[in-house]
Amino acid sequence: MKTLPLFAFLALAAAACHPIFFWDLEASWNIDGSKTKSLCSTYNIGEFEVLAVGPETRQRSYPCDSAWDTGTRFYDIEEGNYKVTVRALEKGTSKLLASRSQTLLVRDDMVAPDPDRAEINFKAADFSGGTGQARINFFWNINSTVDGTAKGTSWDTCAEVGGAKAVMTIQKVDSADKPMGAPSTVQSDCHAGGNMSAAVNVAQGDYRVSIKLIDAKGQDLTTTTDISLPASKLTGVSAKTPGQFIADFYWYSFKQGLDASVDGTYLMSLTFGDAKASCGATNPVVDGVSLSLSRLESVTGGTYKLVTADVCTEANTCFKSNGSDQGTCQESSKKYSTKGTKWGLYKATFNGLAKGLEVCWKQETFQDTDIAKYNTLLLVGAGTVNPVRTINVAKDKTNTSTACNP
Repeated sequence: MKTLPLFAFLALAAAACHPIFFWDLEASWNIDGSKTKSLCSTYNIGEFEVLAVGPETRQRSYPCDSAWDTGTRFYDIEEGNYKVTVRALEKGTSKLLASRSQTLLVRDDMVAPDPDRAEINFKAADFSGGTGQARINFFWNINSTVDGTAKGTSWDTCAEVGGAKAVMTIQKVDSADKPMGAPSTVQSDCHAGGNMSAAVNVAQGDYRVSIKLIDAKGQDLTTTTDISLPASKLTGVSAKTPGQFIADFYWYSFKQGLDASVDGTYLMSLTFGDAKASCGATNPVVDGVSLSLSRLESVTGGTYKLVTADVCTEANTCFKSNGSDQGTCQESSKKYSTKGTKWGLYKATFNGLAKGLEVCWKQETFQDTDIAKYNTLLLVGAGTVNPVRTINVAKDKTNTSTACNP
């Protein structure tokens, strides 16, 4: 549960405001009182989909064979009344097998436990077929996800890039893929962190969909995903088979110039060798490190610009990312952070230096103008809170000098 500091409460009281509070919500589910994983095969359940609709909308899927509760995924949710729905989806097809809901008030009332809990009790008889409202589930992330899964936690958050709303366009089409009536547009809070998603109720049928992000003024932040592309076509949307559309807004999806205005931070730890040796465990001992960074300025042209940023240790000793400035080598358990870098992709050269500034270890990122190969470059995430990446600087030790091979 998030709480406000005392001075914040006093200020709010003095101003006679009505503040928004955030509390914790948990949901768990069972079938006839059991959470045995063998029930997954009994009813051919692939995953459970959990949807909480209230002051906020949150959605998350959980593999049947690994989770029967939401854990902390629905924590820090805005106070208010919520309808929590758990849907059991068929393995391999994602067809709806069963669905149950519960309504509850999420708040800190000093009586109910924190977090507030929804317990969904399925019955075996529920799995004779699915009924309910057809809908399309939208998921979006910015610069992919931390764990690499399509519905995982977004690498960058909406708040870090100025995202306020996700705008979804939904066009129903006939069997010949021709529009049926005018398209509808639905807006949803972008959500500043965690999983970003929305569920939109529709009539049964085929659809083409698109999505874009806008800022607090309603201005477009991203280009709209192309509604005419094959990937935007959703066929046979129904209650039993919801449509699903996943959008990854990579940094170059944002309007021209926006990415260069967003500050970013790269967090990393350095190791030297397959054994993940730290500075003092190598032969020779690593006496210092250096780093050069060049930002990808144009995807189509494959052009880079050298960036002279600060690279700082946990002790806040810094060196320049110009390839020649020497920095302190710290243990692999500690991290370096960049300061003065902008959000985007970078190619980099890492050097491990022996005494006399001899470059004994060198690791370069891949350099290519083929967009499919850009995943080998460094992604400097927006803001200051980003995953810590481990770089093995000694992947290729090619220097045969005496200083490097005592």
